[in-house]
Amino acid sequence: MFANIVQYNVSCSLTSKNKGQFLCPLWLFHHRCDIIQELKMTAWCEQEGVRQAIQTKFPSIKVYYIEEEPGCDVYYTNDNSGDFFPEKYLLDGEEVYEYFETIEEVSEFVNERFGLTTTPDLEEIERKINEYVEGQEDEDFYLNLHEFRYVEG
Repeated sequence: MFANIVQYNVSCSLTSKNKGQFLCPLWLFHHRCDIIQELKMTAWCEQEGVRQAIQTKFPSIKVYYIEEEPGCDVYYTNDNSGDFFPEKYLLDGEEVYEYFETIEEVSEFVNERFGLTTTPDLEEIERKINEYVEGQEDEDFYLNLHEFRYVEG
């Protein structure tokens, strides 16, 4: 059974007037200056209604999120600039679960960790990873590269 992991960053100017309005017993927030960060596990997808309700109630707020749902190959973020979620790639496997900001970092990592020879090209890296997995004796061995896709919101 897979769980969807959604992490939110809320960017706003918190004043003493509205600071307490963000506290909710169902969520665990991490306060840091003008950012509220929430990590929650939900079923299936990012809870768009929660994000919209916050942004409607507090128009000066923009909620940024990143979500992962491995069972449905969902890897999305609405943070196109990478200010809050700079991760663009996720490499997950039997012995690895690493985030990367650039394709160059991915290439360097797989070259060092798995002895591959790749250039910073997504299709090439995916092809070489697939070849590497097929060459493993352990039938349960897996290694997947995911790219976070930008979505409006």
